[in-house]
Amino acid sequence: MNNTNKSGAIETTRRGHTDIETANLLGVSVATTRRWRQRGTGPRFRKFGGAVRYFREDIEAFITSAPSGGGR
Repeated sequence: MNNTNKSGAIETTRRGHTDIETANLLGVSVATTRRWRQRGTGPRFRKFGGAVRYFREDIEAFITSAPSGGGR
């Protein structure tokens, strides 16, 4: 499942993204998103009953806050 549009921006979904969708968007495993959630180091998430959801603005904030490499 690809939740990006032609410009590469993450498409908005009112229900939020699941662990699987978020992992696909970030190019990591579902285990990684769950580990980040347990450690409090990944994107902000919200729980609705037992359902964990990630929202576009939180995923994008996580991406922009991540360190980038290449500069010396």
